[in-house]
Amino acid sequence: ERFHLLPLMLTVETTAGGSTFATFMQQPDVRAEVDAYIAYIADRDPGVPRHKWIETTAAALKMLESGAMAEYPVAVLGELQLMLTGHAEVRYQMHEVYKAY
Repeated sequence: ERFHLLPLMLTVETTAGGSTFATFMQQPDVRAEVDAYIAYIADRDPGVPRHKWIETTAAALKMLESGAMAEYPVAVLGELQLMLTGHAEVRYQMHEVYKAY
């Protein structure tokens, strides 16, 4: 079956209140989220050894907390998809085959 969709895809940027990496990474709630992510991601992919996830994530965290990143502003890019309701319903049907039960 062929699906005809008319999505509008936007990339949006949001900032973390003007924070730099130095100030952002020092916030207790940010650190708690980072720690929760590290615990979560380590067990997500059975094809990648747990220790590899932990090592890779620790290396990324070390870079973010380094002086090299300290003065860079924090920003998050996200994709936003806008579509008509009828098209969204078709899209949900298309993605039904990807769901694992």
